[in-house]
Amino acid sequence: MDGELRERIDAIGRVLHTGDIVSLMPDKPYIQTYYRLNRLTYTLFHTRTGLIHMGLSRDGTYKEDDLLEMARMVAGYVSEGAAKNILELATGRGANSLYLAKRFPNATFHGIDISETQLSLAFKHARKVKNYHPAFGDYHDLKRFNDATFDVVFILEALCYSTEKETVLREVRRVLKGGGLFIVFDGYSNKEPQELTESELMVQGLIEKGMAVAKFESYRSFIEKARPDFQVVYEEDLSDLVVPTMQRLEKMSRRFFSYPRIARIVSRIVPRAVVNNTVSAFLMPTAMKCGLGCYKLTVLRK
Repeated sequence: MDGELRERIDAIGRVLHTGDIVSLMPDKPYIQTYYRLNRLTYTLFHTRTGLIHMGLSRDGTYKEDDLLEMARMVAGYVSEGAAKNILELATGRGANSLYLAKRFPNATFHGIDISETQLSLAFKHARKVKNYHPAFGDYHDLKRFNDATFDVVFILEALCYSTEKETVLREVRRVLKGGGLFIVFDGYSNKEPQELTESELMVQGLIEKGMAVAKFESYRSFIEKARPDFQVVYEEDLSDLVVPTMQRLEKMSRRFFSYPRIARIVSRIVPRAVVNNTVSAFLMPTAMKCGLGCYKLTVLRK
C-alpha cells in the first residue's frame, strides 16, 4: 500500500511543491479564507444543495440524496428525545439545519459558523423558515447561549478544524441540558503520529493542509478527551459509506493531475487554497483504502 501512496505523492509533486503544502499552518483567518475562496468550487464540483460534506452511501453508489443521510440520522435523535432546542456548530450554508427545521416546525434550531461567506447562504435559507437562526460565532466560545439551553448539539465534519477540542467539549457540555446529546460526524487518523510511515505522514499532511485542517488526531485521542465530561452512548464506523463520495471527487481531481503541464499553469492562476483542495480530493479514497483514516459517528451524552 505504501507504493500506491508514493505514486499519488509523486503525481502531486509533478504539479505542486508538496513541502510547501504540508508546511502550512492553518489558523482561523486561513480557514475563513479557505471557505471564501472555495465557495464556488464546492458549488460547481460538489453540490448546489449547500450540503458540502460527505454523503453516506449505504448501497455503495453515490447519489446526491446521500448528502442528507447525516441530517436524517440527527433527526432520529431529535425525534427520539422530543428535542425542542437544537444547536448546529459550524452550520456552514445551513442546509442541514434547514432540513431539520422544516421537519420539526415546533423545535428551534440555532447555528453558528466563523465563515461569513458560508453564513451569507445560511441567512438566505433561514428566511424560508421561522425556526432556524444562524449567527456568526466560534464554537470555542458559546457565551451567547445560556447554560443548559439545548437538548441536542451536533456538528458535521468541522470539529477536526479545532486544535483545542477540550475547550469545545467544555462549552458544549455547558450549553447542553442534563442528558443532552452531542452528535459528532468527523474524520480521524487511524494511527498515532509515531505509527505512520514516511509516505503515510506525507499523505496525511497533504490531506490535512489541503482541507485547511491543522492536524487530524486519532479517534482514540478524541474519545479520551470526551470521556471526562461525557458518556459515549453510540459509535459507528462510517468509513465505507463515505468512500463513494470521495471517489467521485477523486475522479475529478485525477483529471487535474493527469495533465501536469496544464495543471502547473492553472495552479499559478487559481488561488492556492483552491488548488490545495484538489490534493485532498485526489488522496482521500486511497488513504481510506490503506487504513490511514477513518470516518466516525459519535454520540455523547452529558
